[in-house]
Amino acid sequence: MQVNITIKGVEGEGKSDALKNYISDSFSKVAEFLTREGWEPINVDLIAFISSLHAKHEFELHIRGPHFKTIIKKEGNDIYKLIMKVMDVAVDDLHNHKRRVLDKKKDGDGFHR
Repeated sequence: MQVNITIKGVEGEGKSDALKNYISDSFSKVAEFLTREGWEPINVDLIAFISSLHAKHEFELHIRGPHFKTIIKKEGNDIYKLIMKVMDVAVDDLHNHKRRVLDKKKDGDGFHR
């Protein structure tokens, strides 16, 4: 699994490092789910847009796998709440994808004699 964390709009090395650590810690439950399911290869982009002028921040999560793709984007005032909200939505989306795959396997290919 290849994970890229990008933070835009933050100046100063210490500030972006603290936010990157928080993002990687928050991503751990999504990463755990992806490794447990064995969906490889997977590319993940985590992008935070921090606004210094307005209290409007954005956080995006892009997950690309061999048979699925999901993009989650949220914006709001508190970047830390946004990160947790996006991670929760990502886990829900991945569970829904797994459920659809299992239902498809149960139904078969649709060919009946």
